Amino acid sequence: MDKNQVEQQIKDFLENSFPNPNMELTNGINIFDDWDVDSLGIVNIIAFLEKTFGIEIKQSDINLNNFENISALSNYVMKKNNQT
Repeated sequence: MDKNQVEQQIKDFLENSFPNPNMELTNGINIFDDWDVDSLGIVNIIAFLEKTFGIEIKQSDINLNNFENISALSNYVMKKNNQT
């Protein structure tokens, strides 16, 4: 799976799970500040990433560097799958 496919799956998940008809979700939009994902949303995102991409997310990995936007999330997934 390439990075574009990972980004698209994450984008589809976010748009379906946290709909925001007033804004277009792009890879660089901050999902916390601009897309209104809250702490419960993070739990849902973690479950989605682990199930969809077969990765295990450590608590220490849950930070803005890895979870700020679609690009950061896809980079993290690719790194966890050793595909960077």
